[in-house]
Amino acid sequence: MKIIIVDDSKEFMTLVRRQLAKAMPDVEVTEYDPEQQGHPGHDFDWGIYDVALFDYHLGSDETAFDWLTRYRSAIGFPPVILMTAEGDEYVAAKGIKLGASDFIRKADITSPRLSTMVQDVWVEHTPRRPDLDQTINRKLQNDAQIFHRFQQPVDPSTRRPPTVNASVTALFA
Repeated sequence: MKIIIVDDSKEFMTLVRRQLAKAMPDVEVTEYDPEQQGHPGHDFDWGIYDVALFDYHLGSDETAFDWLTRYRSAIGFPPVILMTAEGDEYVAAKGIKLGASDFIRKADITSPRLSTMVQDVWVEHTPRRPDLDQTINRKLQNDAQIFHRFQQPVDPSTRRPPTVNASVTALFA
């Protein structure tokens, strides 16, 4: 799972990274400091991240609300968990209204709680296609059969493999 943390505190991003790593050893975390790096460009690939963690205060008089408003419609924008040292209901409610999937006060962050939130948000926003594996396997099997048929010797009179079915033959007629 890939996560991006957007916060203006390097120390806090390191703490969150460690909390996540305790419970999710395979997690890949990108730290993004908006004061140092500015705004992501229009070509920023949000789609490589499964979940984003946004601090409420992003420095330079900007908040996560500004970022949610600006980027929530970007292609591949991941679900966001809003983090803040300010634990009032206004911030939580407005964040959810603007598109955040969940909210946590920084004082309440623990490794188990944060990893559970991340996994819950990810599962909630992952498209549900239970038959996807079966569909892919059927397609691969069908492709393998077609490939095998074309590996057979060619009939000189038709210039086609002898076992090519009628639908494939029609494609070349």
